[in-house]
Amino acid sequence: MLLDERLRAAGRFLFSKRSYTPLVLLPLFIFEYEGVFYPAGSHAWDEVFEYVCLGVVLAGAALRVWTVAHVPEGTSGRKTKRHAPHALNVTGAYSVVRNPLYLGNYVIFAGLTLLMQNWELLLINTLVFAGAYGLIVLGEEQVLQETFGDEYREYAARVPCFIPRLRLWVAPATPWNWRMVLRREHDSVFASIVLFVAICHYRDRLVTGRWAFDLYLAVFAGAAFAAWLVIKSLKLYTRLLNVRRVGRAAAEGSRSAGGGR
Repeated sequence: MLLDERLRAAGRFLFSKRSYTPLVLLPLFIFEYEGVFYPAGSHAWDEVFEYVCLGVVLAGAALRVWTVAHVPEGTSGRKTKRHAPHALNVTGAYSVVRNPLYLGNYVIFAGLTLLMQNWELLLINTLVFAGAYGLIVLGEEQVLQETFGDEYREYAARVPCFIPRLRLWVAPATPWNWRMVLRREHDSVFASIVLFVAICHYRDRLVTGRWAFDLYLAVFAGAAFAAWLVIKSLKLYTRLLNVRRVGRAAAEGSRSAGGGR
């Protein structure tokens, strides 16, 4: 098998496991414990630092939510098998970057990594993330080129893969869809919050030498769990979160890019 074919095969495999790909970076947090400290030696300032990191995490989650809210049916999805999308997304977030959901994933994980106050860890995670998702994108783009041909190649030549080019902005062709957001993003948002709370407690353990219970973080995680449980129940046992089909005109108007994300 040629190297190009091996890389694409690896990309297809990682695509099927993409929901778990960031988890391979978590063990690094356990070993990169040197240099963790409270800014200015104050727990109060440390809480400010944690809020800044939380802001980065939520910014990545917000990018994912905003992208998914305007995604027409038949484009980006949660499927783990290789499949051909029905339309090509070129509006909204996809008008400025080809992989906004993966970019959102990186921003989330960058916020979590910053908590460890280790620039080497951030660099390592960035390189591992770029390698893994680069292979995923390689596999996806093969499907998109086979499906849309020159139309996708023209789009790819104009819109960057990971670094947004804001001057290319085109308003979303489809309206905000809360059902789509709640149905698809409740797991990723909840997982981000759980990881944030867990790492914050781990940092306190490294600095103080003991496990401490943070009431505010516990309430935050508890509220997130309650919301996740409600949404998961609605998804499994009701039709309230069923996504209504997008009309043909709206779907054609979006002409979107993204395979499964």
